[in-house]
Amino acid sequence: MLKFPLIKRIIVYLYNKNNKLMEQKIEINGKKFSISELNELIANSQKEITEKSTFQDVLNYLGASDKEVIEYNKLVNANITSKALYFQMAVCLVRALNQKHELDWNNKNEYKYYIWWYMNEFHFGLSRLYSEVSHVPAALCFKNSKLIDVVKNNKEFIEIFKNYML
Repeated sequence: MLKFPLIKRIIVYLYNKNNKLMEQKIEINGKKFSISELNELIANSQKEITEKSTFQDVLNYLGASDKEVIEYNKLVNANITSKALYFQMAVCLVRALNQKHELDWNNKNEYKYYIWWYMNEFHFGLSRLYSEVSHVPAALCFKNSKLIDVVKNNKEFIEIFKNYML
């Protein structure tokens, strides 16, 4: 995904010889974008995933070229609806909540957090990794415990994890 930290909106007006407003594509890094596409990219790149976000917001935040979104789309396009799909959805969600931050598994001072599930009533607990040993896939670890609250308070995100876990 393209990031535009200082740009809020691009407004470009291009006119033809007859003073008629026309749409123009702008090339950035070899890819052509319309003005409306660029504005959408800018808007999505500055959003954070919150308790009110949807999974579509997660996909938009990560962008179509993100490695995890590409894997998710492969599953969707192959009509796969098994736990593999829900696992990939959870991976995308955690990646977006972590703001694409890659956890440093060599740094013992960087704690990693994961959701502890109580399966009988399907509710949450919180665990922090103190060592290199994990009880969950690394892709489902959060960079801080506050991010778990976003999942806990979003019904759609809970359903993603529930469908993966059950």
